[in-house]
Amino acid sequence: MFRTHCEKALWKTLPSIRRELVSYLVKDKGIERKKVARIMGLTEPALCQYLKNKRGSVRFSKEQKKAIMKVGEELSKEKIGKNVFMNRICDLCKIMRMGC
Repeated sequence: MFRTHCEKALWKTLPSIRRELVSYLVKDKGIERKKVARIMGLTEPALCQYLKNKRGSVRFSKEQKKAIMKVGEELSKEKIGKNVFMNRICDLCKIMRMGC
């Protein structure tokens, strides 16, 4: 069956990007779970699953993680709104697809 890049990203890449972002914001930046859930548009139970590595199986290279952390930094400072965040996620998926 033919699947577009976006379909593949929806099932594999996106959950893994979210996992990395949630981990960075909660564990590294010390932001409250409730606030991270709000910022990222997630439920708290979903956020908990990301923290327990129950979602997202893709492992990223150092360069890919660096790109994810850059978005995480913007989120932590609440520098970007939801529309910009969605565009950043699309940009990250493109980076992951290129295998940088």
